[in-house]
Amino acid sequence: MISTKGILLFTILGAAPPVSAFAQSASVQSRTMIVPKDLFEYADSLNCDQVSDFYESRPGVLDPPFVYVDSLSAWWQGTSAVWCRPRGGRPDRYTLLFRFGESGGAFPRCPKRIDNLEHIGGLSVVRRPNLSLSHFYYIDQPDTKGPNAPATAIAIQEIYDGTGRLFYCYEGHWLAFGLH
Repeated sequence: MISTKGILLFTILGAAPPVSAFAQSASVQSRTMIVPKDLFEYADSLNCDQVSDFYESRPGVLDPPFVYVDSLSAWWQGTSAVWCRPRGGRPDRYTLLFRFGESGGAFPRCPKRIDNLEHIGGLSVVRRPNLSLSHFYYIDQPDTKGPNAPATAIAIQEIYDGTGRLFYCYEGHWLAFGLH
């Protein structure tokens, strides 16, 4: 392999170094994290990779692919959510992982993952107390509407380019509401 000085010398002389000079460094995979280290490691522990291409073809960073729900708590005490891509799964399917902190967090009785989702957006925490859960559907039973009750707790919003979903934990089940 050619050293950095050798490559610099080729550049100064106007010659091209042999392709093999870059072969070793080109095979090194980037470990650039687009989510905080604690969420990267959490997803990794569940055999799920960060969505490395999340920001590709997006005009900016409005809502990232993660959210800390309990913003006043330390990361290990509160609830957080992060998009990931299950290893060995389809590249166009995603999982929304929830990590519940030491206190149980905001959604203590709901499953810690929602699998097999497409077209993901950035995450944020919202409240929609005037929205009835009857407009939602159960994630695990898509043909079943939610109960006739107000959405009084917080929800996780995922949105991109004006469309998305609200995810709401109700009595141990995740419900979703489509945003247009």
